[in-house]
Amino acid sequence: MIGGELFVECLKAQGVKDIFGIPGGHLDPVYESNSHNPNAFLPVPDSIGTGPFAGVSARTALGQMV
Repeated sequence: MIGGELFVECLKAQGVKDIFGIPGGHLDPVYESNSHNPNAFLPVPDSIGTGPFAGVSARTALGQMV
């Protein structure tokens, strides 16, 4: 098992459905490991946008969006 697979399996075990991150070669092992899983990788333009994107996703999944 490579690091990307372990990372994706840990997220899956915690019930994570969406992965937010800044695209780049540093995440290639995660992209490759996630290709067979239902988790969606959602690219964000910069680290400042990651929190708001994740917050909106969580509120939408919980039905709290107005």
